[in-house]
This record gives sequence, structure tokens and C-alpha cells, in this order.
Amino acid sequence: DETLQFRRLTVERLLGQKNFLEAFEALQILAADEVATRINRRDNRHLSVEMTWWLRGQFVDLWKGLPADTLSKLDARIARAAANIDNQDRQSMERFVALFGFHGVAVPLQMELAEAYAREGALVAAENLLENLRQRPEPTIAAQAVERLARLFDDYGLKADAIRYYNLLENNYADVPLADGTTAGEFVSKLRR
Repeated sequence: DETLQFRRLTVERLLGQKNFLEAFEALQILAADEVATRINRRDNRHLSVEMTWWLRGQFVDLWKGLPADTLSKLDARIARAAANIDNQDRQSMERFVALFGFHGVAVPLQMELAEAYAREGALVAAENLLENLRQRPEPTIAAQAVERLARLFDDYGLKADAIRYYNLLENNYADVPLADGTTAGEFVSKLRR
């Protein structure tokens, strides 16, 4: 639709002008107004992408080019948005994670959603969130995700997968502390006894 196209072009113009705060605000408006829709790619009109994923890509690209002063302002905005999410509102949590899963403030929400999915038997959804967390650059977060992946597969009786993650935990994160304060190496060592 023309309004959507105009807003997309506005974001591109603002980014081109390096007007990052206004570009962020324009993306937030698009995110707030978004309905479940697909948009055509500009380089190939025969391919489309879900609007949520286009928005996430725009936020990620915006983040990569931010100067330090703007980054700190937008970090604070995203942190406030995360703090305002009601953890009982699954849809808001999923939406925030879909848009801002790249940001550190989304980590607790991702872990909480992964736990909820695991409790509900949604193995693939839990695994996907934990795998995304495993790719984060922070060793503590990555180790906690690997540990939870190992336990997840263990809980589902998928022993070979669980062993693979326990080995990964021991080999790659042995000295990294887990949520309970023990190191990953100590955790795996206790399991072997």
C-alpha cells in the first residue's frame, strides 16, 4: 500500500541523511502500525519478506552505524521499552524479541520465552531462541544457552543431542560461570558423577 511504501522510503531517506534518531522513530511507527503483512523486496519484486523481519533487519542495520552518543540514547529507549513489557503478555514479549532480539536487554525475555516454550512442549521454538542466544558474543549468555539446550534435549529424552551440548559446554565454556554460580566445567563434572 502507498502509506507503507511512503514510510519505508522515509526510513531510507532518514538513514541516508544519517538522521538516526528520526529513523529509529519512523521504524517504531512502522512497527506499531504493522499488521501481519509481507512486503516485496526492492531488488526483486517477486520475493517478499514478512514485515517483522524487514523491520528487525532495519533496526540491526541502524544499530551497526550509530555513533556512540546516539547509541546510548537509543539503548536507553530500548531498555525502557523492555522494562515496560508485562512478562505475562506473551505476544508483547514475542514481538519485542522479534524486533530487538539483537539487543542485550532482550536476553532475559528470550530466556523466559524459551522456558515457557519448553514447559509447553514447543521444543523447536525453545531450541531456536536458545540457539540465537548461543550465538551472542557474551560468553556467559552463550554458556547459559548451551547449558539450557543440553537440559532441554535431556528433558525430551534426546540423549545424543544432550550429550553434544554438554560436550560443547565443557569444551568451549569450562571456565564460564552459569546462572547458579558454578562454572560450566563444574556443572558437567557434577553430571558425570
